[in-house]
Amino acid sequence: MIQSPPGLRGLSIALVASAIACAPGAAHACAAPDAQSGSRSSAIFDLDGDGDLDTVTNDFNSPPMVLVSDLSQRRPVRWIAIALTGNTSNRDGLGAVVRVHAGGRVYTKFHDGKSGYLSQSALPLYFGLGDAERIERIEVDWPSGKKQVETQQLDVNRTRKIIEPR
Repeated sequence: MIQSPPGLRGLSIALVASAIACAPGAAHACAAPDAQSGSRSSAIFDLDGDGDLDTVTNDFNSPPMVLVSDLSQRRPVRWIAIALTGNTSNRDGLGAVVRVHAGGRVYTKFHDGKSGYLSQSALPLYFGLGDAERIERIEVDWPSGKKQVETQQLDVNRTRKIIEPR
């Protein structure tokens, strides 16, 4: 069985192999696109596990490019990723609306599973929290019509699994 590094789980094997081959510290560097290339896909996820989002792009007729963000080296990054598991709704909770209340703001995302043309980014919903140091609550409106409010285990800088109530 092929095991992907933590930041690459859920991505296609071809994109994972490209990201690993072109990642910082790899034996060779990936070439920059030339005038003959055209962008075909991109996947956004935390490749290096530092909390900020990185991008792997795949251009036509050229090797992939890995764009690693250095935001977490310049300032503290606060985030939460929400991994949904449906029971009555579909397994991945596609169609759910998630609201994260943090630092006096409300961050809302619709979990549609889409991320780009010819690519798929990691499925957990990623919420950048700005300067918020704590999360007050997380609300989920499931496709089944159920509503859920989470007020426990709301630490920042981690993935929070939320399972739809039966």
